[in-house]
Amino acid sequence: MRKTSTAKLAKSIVIAVPLALFVQTGVSLNAEEPKQVNMHQESVTDPEEKKATSTESENKESLDKATIEERTDQFMDQLVQKTDENYKVLNYDSKEALLEGFESIATGQAAKEYVDFYYKEKQSGLYILPTETPPWFVNGQPYDTIDIDKNHKKVVQKNNDELYGDYTIAITFIYDGKWRIQEIEHE
Repeated sequence: MRKTSTAKLAKSIVIAVPLALFVQTGVSLNAEEPKQVNMHQESVTDPEEKKATSTESENKESLDKATIEERTDQFMDQLVQKTDENYKVLNYDSKEALLEGFESIATGQAAKEYVDFYYKEKQSGLYILPTETPPWFVNGQPYDTIDIDKNHKKVVQKNNDELYGDYTIAITFIYDGKWRIQEIEHE
């Protein structure tokens, strides 16, 4: 009888300890305070290496709520250009020039797909096609941030609107001196 009680106690400990550790290190995907759980130990032992590593991460801005909202707003502002009554773009004469305006916001790959879809180049200038904007990131709505690696993060948001119904937008950001939009996926 005593062996059975000891076995049950041991089994309970084996289940309870990992569960307690999991609860203590739970991950929050709250858009207000994204957290990253780092489960590995730092292996840097040389103080100079540790200092360099620490300085590098201090210089790198985090992909926070303000940066996500700023980049997604900037992307849409750049995509929707001012036009005249004939839909001729006022500030750019070519797709190439418009794409250059995206450089601080997004990679050429991410912007080109949208510029090619929404704009036509003619001999007389650049024209926007009169249509609705794409389903887009909505500021103030919940989203999840997924760490791909130290220089890539994916932001996923589920939304609903009258025109598109339920949709999911996934925006991959790349850090190459500053956070920029690298890829945009719609579902």
